[in-house]
Amino acid sequence: MKKSKEPPVSILIPVYNGEKTLKQCLDSVLKQTYKNYEVIVVDDNSTDRTKEIIEDFQKRNNRVRYLFESKQTRGAARLKGGKNAKGEIVLMTDSDCIVPENWIREMIEPIIKKNQASVQGLKKPVIINYWTKKIQEEEEKLINLRIKDKKIGLLDTANFALKKEIFKEIGYTNPDMVYGEDTELEIRLRAKGYFIDFKKIYVSHYHPDTALKVFKKLFKKGAWNQKIKRMHAFQKDIFMKQDIINHFTYLCGIFLELLTMHKNFRYDSVTGLGWRVGSFYGWIKK
Repeated sequence: MKKSKEPPVSILIPVYNGEKTLKQCLDSVLKQTYKNYEVIVVDDNSTDRTKEIIEDFQKRNNRVRYLFESKQTRGAARLKGGKNAKGEIVLMTDSDCIVPENWIREMIEPIIKKNQASVQGLKKPVIINYWTKKIQEEEEKLINLRIKDKKIGLLDTANFALKKEIFKEIGYTNPDMVYGEDTELEIRLRAKGYFIDFKKIYVSHYHPDTALKVFKKLFKKGAWNQKIKRMHAFQKDIFMKQDIINHFTYLCGIFLELLTMHKNFRYDSVTGLGWRVGSFYGWIKK
């Protein structure tokens, strides 16, 4: 049998109660133009039909591997998947994502051809409305800003690839991280001197599509960001500064947007409030 010239890739998908979107995700992952890969689905203690869906795919495709993680955190699920990955490159996505057919080939190209340590891609919404369009717009702005200012916030495990040996070297993801495991992973990558390359390839994602869902997401981000800041307090320069001036500037900006009926008012007020309330909650809950 002729040995494949393509390096083996492990696709890592953590899932918790993902019966509504997991089938779409796996269907897309198993239609890749790249052939030398496995799919590791880590069931993060689901209580719905998640396991049944995975087992059904296993019967039809031997690429699919099932792992169970009893500790209900995203960090623990990615840790288990990373430790069990057989590939030279680990490619990550989420159970509510749909990937294009050339996803593997495009995402690992900088690693193979330029010997990059890791690669970050983009997301676009499956459902199109005001909230999801604003999320995509702001996420792309954030990525460009983070590349420029060298602050954390670039890494998003919904569309991310890195060398397995580096993933292992930095200790995989933190199993105690219920949320924000990607941010904490990015800090440790940077501490080791590894660069995150950027690739403009999109996976489709079920973005939060209502004001309440957006608020909840930003609340979680803000709360867990405080935990991460305490864990890595010695690296204060990589975090975005939050002080009285920052909050005052935000409030002035929101007030002006309200007076002028600016198109961004709803999004900026919900996300800004969600982040700040979450940050305060994370600060007092030490």
